[in-house]
Amino acid sequence: MSNLIPGQRFMSETEPELGLGILSTVESKTLKISFLAAKTERVYGSKGAPIKRVVFAVGDEITLRSGEKITVDAVVDREGIIAYQSASDTYDERELSDSLSFNKPEDRLFNGNADAPGLFELRFKTLWNKNRLTQSRVRGFVGGRMNLIPHQFYVADQIADRPIPRVLLADEVGLGKTIEAGLALHHLILSERVKRALILVPDSLVYQWFIEMLRKFNLTFTTLNQETHLEPNTNPFTDNDFVIVNIGLLKGAEMARRMMSEATWDIMVVDEAHQLKWSQENASPEYKIVEAIAKKSSGLLLLTATPEQLGMEGHFARLKLLDPDRFYDYKKFLEETAHYEEVAKTARELLKKGDAESEVKLKELQDLHGPGRIFFRNTRTRMSKHFSFFPKRILHAYPLESKKTHHLGLEDEETIGPSFDMKLDWLTEFLGRHQGEKILLITKSKTKVLCLEKLLKDRFPAMNVGVFHSGLSFVARDRQAAYFADPQGANILLCTEIGSEGRNFEFAHHLVLFDLPLYPDLLEQRIGRLDRIGQDSDIHLHVPYIVSSYDEILYQWFHTGLDAFVHSAKGASIVHQQLQSLLEEYLNKPELCFKDPKVLQEFLENTAREFKEVSHKLEEGRDILVELNSFKEEEAKALVSEVKKFDEESNLINYMNDVFQELGVDIEDLDDGVFYIRPSDNMYVPYFPGLPVDGIRITYERKTALRREDVEFLTWDHPMVVGVIDLILSNTFGNVSVMMRKKTGQSKTFIETFFKLQAIAPKSLSPERFFPPTPIRILVDSTGENFSAKFEKSDIDEKITAADIETARKAKGLPKAAVQKVLKSAHDHALQEAAELKKKYKENMIAHLDAEKTRLLKLKAKNPVVRNEEIEAIASQIEVLTKAYDEAEVVLDSLRVIF
Repeated sequence: MSNLIPGQRFMSETEPELGLGILSTVESKTLKISFLAAKTERVYGSKGAPIKRVVFAVGDEITLRSGEKITVDAVVDREGIIAYQSASDTYDERELSDSLSFNKPEDRLFNGNADAPGLFELRFKTLWNKNRLTQSRVRGFVGGRMNLIPHQFYVADQIADRPIPRVLLADEVGLGKTIEAGLALHHLILSERVKRALILVPDSLVYQWFIEMLRKFNLTFTTLNQETHLEPNTNPFTDNDFVIVNIGLLKGAEMARRMMSEATWDIMVVDEAHQLKWSQENASPEYKIVEAIAKKSSGLLLLTATPEQLGMEGHFARLKLLDPDRFYDYKKFLEETAHYEEVAKTARELLKKGDAESEVKLKELQDLHGPGRIFFRNTRTRMSKHFSFFPKRILHAYPLESKKTHHLGLEDEETIGPSFDMKLDWLTEFLGRHQGEKILLITKSKTKVLCLEKLLKDRFPAMNVGVFHSGLSFVARDRQAAYFADPQGANILLCTEIGSEGRNFEFAHHLVLFDLPLYPDLLEQRIGRLDRIGQDSDIHLHVPYIVSSYDEILYQWFHTGLDAFVHSAKGASIVHQQLQSLLEEYLNKPELCFKDPKVLQEFLENTAREFKEVSHKLEEGRDILVELNSFKEEEAKALVSEVKKFDEESNLINYMNDVFQELGVDIEDLDDGVFYIRPSDNMYVPYFPGLPVDGIRITYERKTALRREDVEFLTWDHPMVVGVIDLILSNTFGNVSVMMRKKTGQSKTFIETFFKLQAIAPKSLSPERFFPPTPIRILVDSTGENFSAKFEKSDIDEKITAADIETARKAKGLPKAAVQKVLKSAHDHALQEAAELKKKYKENMIAHLDAEKTRLLKLKAKNPVVRNEEIEAIASQIEVLTKAYDEAEVVLDSLRVIF
């Protein structure tokens, strides 16, 4: 592309809805175009950029930024910048309106470039599907490869519905915080409110997040680590829009911190946020890093473990990241928290009453509650009252006796000794009884994993054994996890503790705890790999332990003292802190417990007593108002019901079958609701979105997609479907067709037009949510008279067929001036309909946003956690969208001539 000069006007061939762009920067390999109407920029390579120079011709009517329309009398090239002369003045191309659109089907008609009827029909369906999808509340929620769990959709919807989402996600283990964050991200990205997203996680979870976002939501993130190759003068944090990075990289590399400081993000997600240490005296480097990025990020999602188990100081620190202006003084926060406990007590009393008056008072208390609006926490206890999706835990204990291990004290994690041999013998017998079943085994050390792998392969040559430990690369770990998930793959997966971090193996029902961790939280994490939503069977916990050794003490402490195997032991970590020194003494000197059995009995009774007291305190201090805000059953069920409607309808299948037929994609019906698609030899397009040369397997059924990761789950949110819709509407596919009546005898010629009413505004404001791109059908005859109401499209479809060669020539020969006059008349009729639509859309938008603004203002008067930025964002949104809706254009999208 030569003679590029800043100020020249261009259109995007792939995104014509961005309006008329202006070339702002030209460099050796790239060029930047600003699309001012959409308030966005695009950077293209100098070669092969999907852009087109826009130069209008004599006789064209064009619009200026002032809103004035002029007819071009002459076109003058002034050293690369075009000037347009009209009857009154001369205008530089830089003065043209940025909202100009470029689909001109009439030009194709005059050139005789008509499309087949099927392609015209496909375009018509695409227009209406986009109209429906852009205004759907569950856009971005439909495409997740996941079970439809109501509380997850409720939380995601609450996040996505906020102008500037900054919230703390603190659901209990196994309830799906990652999925909630992914759903919200997917919605925000699809609606183009988020262009740049950063996910910050511990090193062990980087690849897990990458896989979760890709497999569940079709979101492709770039992962950055110490091995990332850097080209000269590049910055991976500014060059990539979707990034996952481990916080250790930022902590350890000054260059990474400097590069990060140059980047800004629309939203940042921080997992394991409880690991960010903060106190009144000092903040950890990790906390300071997150704090610096959070200040430059509009949105922020913090994912953390249950807060009340981690101390009030840490809870305050996380709220401070979300809103430093509101949470700036720890002492004041503690004073407010004391008030919250009184409010929670009142809330419990109102819940018990359950009458209408109590519900009103309860809602008032929820509005008064401090952090309740930015803090979501769902618990297993509360969710179990609504749904039965948690498995039952069944404990199987195996006491192993031997004189060699009598009074054995705490062993080093890497020790391969008598206790290992005894448990190996037990495991050999156990595996013989459970052949063909999937078994997850977790132990403390990599040494034990590798030793078990070798010995099991010797004893069971036909058994498939998988391993999962810290010595494997992320890719190797993923392969091992996939090998275990494959029905024909590994029978047993041998894991170190890393296997309990972030990985989900809910397809397995047996967990072998080859040894026991020293901390209750680690035990719960281990069990949580199987005890998750999506687990369709009871889970069996198998615990071999050495009698009269530290092993038995630890087993009895978890089982009798904390009941931590069968139930999720809330508060167990607090009890562990209180009794840790005594527990460690007994583990190192087990003879103290077994020479006098009363010692162990008293210790276990004391543990149970402490645990009961801690549990009671946690229950009393439990923030019931946060839990009530975190899940509202009727709203959640309504969201899931909407998603199910999309799942169950046949509209997508029929639409994509039309797409495949018209654009030249071969489709083969396999079994199990799966289809195989691939490019055919007569593809209508050079590139079909998301379709590799060797083809892919697809399914439209959620159940099949959950069962088979080897197939793509096609939904209205899938990149292939989104890409197809954009491909069709951004090009001329099907925008002109010529038809003729099946029966002769009528001489009247009709032109059926489809105009598109669209508003151009910054995507971050979700202009299409209230103002979807709307087709307006106008049927006119050669005089311009409107017959739209008299003849429906479906009625006409039954009476017409594709034009023959002679009729097609006739269409090409239509007088240009006469057609333009008829199209002008059709446009005038469309404007009349558009006026009513614009009024309706604007009123709906203002009513919704103004109600939200009023609600927040009232709420702010009671609860200072409502930020001024939120209210100001809504006020600005109303102002900008009102102007955009008033200036919405009616653009001719497609037409067909009917003889």
